[in-house]
Amino acid sequence: MQRHLADSVFEAGRSAATTTDGQSILVADAAFTLRDATAQERALHVLDTAVSAACAAHAIAQSVSTPMSNLSALSRGLQRHR
Repeated sequence: MQRHLADSVFEAGRSAATTTDGQSILVADAAFTLRDATAQERALHVLDTAVSAACAAHAIAQSVSTPMSNLSALSRGLQRHR
């Protein structure tokens, strides 16, 4: 049996295996063809990575931007529980 799953991916066979903890998993004999990314693909990857990092940084900044008055109240509450 040979299947062409996607561009650059070819499956020649399948089987099942049992892991040491008793779970059953699918295993495949597959081949992949590789090529260097084009300049455009590399640029898009860099841009996508930068956008993801910027979104993560924004989310972190939003989650930690607590007004100082709230921090003081939190501090007083923690001191009461000591």
